[in-house]
Amino acid sequence: MMGPGLFDHRSSVFASGGMVAASSPLATQAGLRVLADGGNAVDAALATAAVVGVVEPMMNGLGGDMWAMVWWEDEQRVYGLNASGRCPEGLTAGLFAGRKTMPQAGWETVTVPGACDGYSVLHERFATRPLSELVAPAVGFARDGFPVGESRLLPQASRRRRHLAVRATRGALGHVRETWQAPVVDDPTPFACLGAP
Repeated sequence: MMGPGLFDHRSSVFASGGMVAASSPLATQAGLRVLADGGNAVDAALATAAVVGVVEPMMNGLGGDMWAMVWWEDEQRVYGLNASGRCPEGLTAGLFAGRKTMPQAGWETVTVPGACDGYSVLHERFATRPLSELVAPAVGFARDGFPVGESRLLPQASRRRRHLAVRATRGALGHVRETWQAPVVDDPTPFACLGAP
């Protein structure tokens, strides 16, 4: 465990007039840009989620699920959305007859990802900006590459050397030319579905 120091927190992105929280500063910046350009909170959330899906696909992606709670000021109402995966059409209750518990592994446990449908529902009901505009930063990162933030570099470095985080980052991740210059992911192949070439 590392003591207090330079890398013991997530990156910070500062703004006034709105707030976006994400594990990636690139995603946070995308959401803040939408707010600064006059978009609403749902627009910002969709832009943020799209970027996280590209730069941190293990955290959030099109193949996952999503949930949302939206306070709609005009109606003074909270809306909830459960876009968790549904079971495949051919998987009926009859296939589970006689079982007392749900299987813990196997095809019977697989659901159809709900994130895409959830994003669509949120966009259709609450967004003010075109979806193409909201996903443009994510498409750009998928096509052109993106810098990997220190929140992703440090765990790799700290596993190898828990002391001297800067030295560990230089030594364990030799492809980083300078301590503060992050490597760039620049292979668009996994992101072709977003429109990247």
